[in-house]
Amino acid sequence: MKDYAKKAAFPIILSALLVSMIMNIYNDSEIIPITVLALIVITALFFLFKLLTKRKILGGLVYTAILFGTFFFLMSFLFSNWYAAPMPFSSWFYAAQDETTKFAPFSIVLFVAFSFFLSSVLFYYTQIIYRSAAVLLCSLIPFAIYAKRYETPETIYIAAVLIVFLALMVHQRQLSHKEHIVLTDGSYWISVSLFVGVVIGLAIIIPKPQVTPLRDTFDEMIEAMEGVSVDADQVIGKLQTETDGSEFNEAPTGKMYYYVLSDNAPLYLKSQTYDEYIGKRRWKVTKEYYETGYSDWGSKQSYLTYSNIVEAVRTYQEANGITDGYDTPEVENNIGTSAEIYASDFPAQYALTANGIYTVRETDYSERVTYRNSHGDVFWEVSYMPPTDKYKIYYSSENADMMDGAAEFTMQFDRKSFRELLVEIENFNDEEEGSDFTAMYFRQELDDAEKYLDDTKREISDEIQELADEITEGCYSDFEKANAIRNYFLSGDYSYQLGFRASGSDIETFIFEDKTGICVDYATATVLLARAAGLPARYTTGFLMTEPMSDGYYAVRDKHGHAWAEIYISGYGWMTFDSTPASDEIDDGMGGTQQNIDPMETMWVVFVLSAIGVLLAILIIVFLPTIREGIFRIIFSLSKGEKKIVKLYKRTSKLLGKKSGENTEAYSTVELAVLAKEKFGYDIYPVTKLTEKVCYGKIPAEKNETEKSFECYKGLLKVIKKKK
Repeated sequence: MKDYAKKAAFPIILSALLVSMIMNIYNDSEIIPITVLALIVITALFFLFKLLTKRKILGGLVYTAILFGTFFFLMSFLFSNWYAAPMPFSSWFYAAQDETTKFAPFSIVLFVAFSFFLSSVLFYYTQIIYRSAAVLLCSLIPFAIYAKRYETPETIYIAAVLIVFLALMVHQRQLSHKEHIVLTDGSYWISVSLFVGVVIGLAIIIPKPQVTPLRDTFDEMIEAMEGVSVDADQVIGKLQTETDGSEFNEAPTGKMYYYVLSDNAPLYLKSQTYDEYIGKRRWKVTKEYYETGYSDWGSKQSYLTYSNIVEAVRTYQEANGITDGYDTPEVENNIGTSAEIYASDFPAQYALTANGIYTVRETDYSERVTYRNSHGDVFWEVSYMPPTDKYKIYYSSENADMMDGAAEFTMQFDRKSFRELLVEIENFNDEEEGSDFTAMYFRQELDDAEKYLDDTKREISDEIQELADEITEGCYSDFEKANAIRNYFLSGDYSYQLGFRASGSDIETFIFEDKTGICVDYATATVLLARAAGLPARYTTGFLMTEPMSDGYYAVRDKHGHAWAEIYISGYGWMTFDSTPASDEIDDGMGGTQQNIDPMETMWVVFVLSAIGVLLAILIIVFLPTIREGIFRIIFSLSKGEKKIVKLYKRTSKLLGKKSGENTEAYSTVELAVLAKEKFGYDIYPVTKLTEKVCYGKIPAEKNETEKSFECYKGLLKVIKKKK
């Protein structure tokens, strides 16, 4: 037992170190007791596995029972804590960890799973057979997890894993050449000390990557922007000067980008807007609209809500005794809707926002300043929001009832009549505080929207202009025009198809010929038609939040990336218009209908598939020798002449080497025969004699000699099995 403890020391330390490295991501504050516990648990498992190896069949059955028991315990534990968790396990595994997302049951599952897995694998590949490649692959597992989460392991872990891995290799080399285990060999300590010195030296000399802000003020933001996006991973969290929509046409991976706590879905979460259409379905940023940012935007935005303008109009009419004025539907104050947003462990330059945003606050109420530009895009004071932070957005709700009332109210105005009404309210002194401010801010927004239309409206093709005129013919209000354009694409003549290859790159081809595309095509066409109809409109990218998880949480993945139009509506303000038609593909791609996902049903699917996978793995392990033997006999029966005899001899040599623990690759036929006699009491003379005759003497084998040699080999198999 003492010798075994020395033999297993380094594999145990390496296993515990790898578990500690993984758990440090999720419970860094308790990592010391976790590491000690991992060392104790893995040591106990190694000694248990040692006892099981003494009883081959019984030990294998006991291990299988332990494996299944552990698996079912972990799955049951996950089930029992599912609804108490802040999010599903898969989301938690990749999410940024802080005090609100730490969840002990998930940490226990992770600890038990990796402790059992790593100890099992490292025990087999260090105590049963030594395979340095397998040990190396196990050592890379934590690094793969860190890479998947876009994190860098601490230097101390990197150095420790390298040191222990090298020590294990040196130690195993000693074990293969010495009868007694010597831990204090001079060359051993010299090599380890040299390696430690080199690792520490490199850690000190090599400069560490530093995350430095690309700008300290909002005005420097443009210099931080980079070129055209090509896939979703490249644009996530980053500001872009241009977009060609190619990220929306990639096959989605299901990768988690954000998770959102909200009672409001589906919710359009905007990341960035674009001003200028430059052809071939590409959009770019007009610099002037990003150079102007406002840090005090929240106070103004709180007035720019639909409920406020309805109340202002009603108050004005009542104060003046106007009975035959505008209809003002009853509406509850829609300020106060909120959503809590968590970035999935990556820094972001912008804050995801909903239409009607008026406040962004970090959940710990720290004083990080946000700026808002003329588009309604919100950016952090510094280049990036740290990936460990989360924030809350406050916005005016756009639920179905609210939008029905908004449609009724806004259809009473065109821009001229709305402006006249705003000026009257702004100049009217009444006792109702806020009406004049509401009117003033709405008028300023109307001025900005009309200027934006003048600045962004470029030459539009005759075909698009004619279509815009045709669609909006007879429409009076901004809302009627915008809604007519949206309904034109939702009428059934157009279809959504992810990966569709357009017959031409211009948007006219999509509108008039293909009539098939993705959200990029529909958003682009909607904005251009709206501008042709005289409406201020902007192209917007972001995410459509439609995938519920549990307890109000929603997943926001790459497949939820979406593009839509925002159009200025007199009587309301900037309103979301999504012209992309719903289809079965949208649930697998961009936007579309809500996905009703039952997390428990998903977990049962994972549970069943995992159980089948474990069972298949066990069956393969149990029957692997039989499978290998079957393959050998098939190949042997198909071989002829000298090759047949060589294969039989090699198979015999390999079998004896594996079962005796000796390296038989360089054994002569005589030495191999002696080994078989001494270790197993079996004579393999027919095999060795025929090998010498055919391979060395170049004398062809008789049929009966080959059959006799093969019977000798089968006899050896039986003897070895009995000896087990």
